[in-house]
Amino acid sequence: MRLQSTQGWTEDLKEEFIRTYDRQIGRWVLHLLAQYGLISSVQELSALRAHVEARLRGAARDSFSPLVDIVSEVYVRTYQAVFRERTREKLAPPDGERYLFGIVRHQFFAALGKDDLSEKELLDRVVQSKRPQTREGHLREAKARLWERVRDALLCLPVLDPENAQLLYEQIDRHIDVITHYFFERFLVERYASARSTLDSLLEEFRRTYYRAGGLPEEILRYRAQVPRRPHVRLISEHEHEFASSEGVDS
Repeated sequence: MRLQSTQGWTEDLKEEFIRTYDRQIGRWVLHLLAQYGLISSVQELSALRAHVEARLRGAARDSFSPLVDIVSEVYVRTYQAVFRERTREKLAPPDGERYLFGIVRHQFFAALGKDDLSEKELLDRVVQSKRPQTREGHLREAKARLWERVRDALLCLPVLDPENAQLLYEQIDRHIDVITHYFFERFLVERYASARSTLDSLLEEFRRTYYRAGGLPEEILRYRAQVPRRPHVRLISEHEHEFASSEGVDS
């Protein structure tokens, strides 16, 4: 879609934009709903995905789930935001889709009545919250948003003497989910407040502290998570999403 023109949104351009991006906006909303634990089953995801597809044919049913109302509200909010002056210029390639996703994400949180926190704001709230229930809520969101990034970073193994490092490598590979839970629930909570570090620097500090040739401390290997991960959507192809269940709290 050509959006380089600085002219305003005509009705024809609005219709072209909707035809081009309606399905993608719906997929992003479903991804966010699942990532933040609002979709509870494969069946619910399939029904919502069918609803998004039906929109393109003008055959979408009235609300059959409270989540349909959220999806519909995010659509309305997104199009209202997009069809404002000067938005077209920002939607031009090569960064247009990233900018559009940012709009969708912001409107998703607005529809839920929640804050769209930056990474730093979220981590600040994790460590500054006084009430356990509030901290747990922010920790759940941190895991939903940052789990794959943290897990991948913790799988970056140090270069050690192969003969002495085999135990460490095996432990990390076998217990990576436990290690990741420990990082969020113990290391981040205890170290972030005093260090005021970035997430990446905390990950580096964790590896530097615990990744030794002799293996990981028993405290980490025996750790039992207190806050489970939320379900998430895994992108299978351009046209398909798959609902993936989170592991249990004891994983």
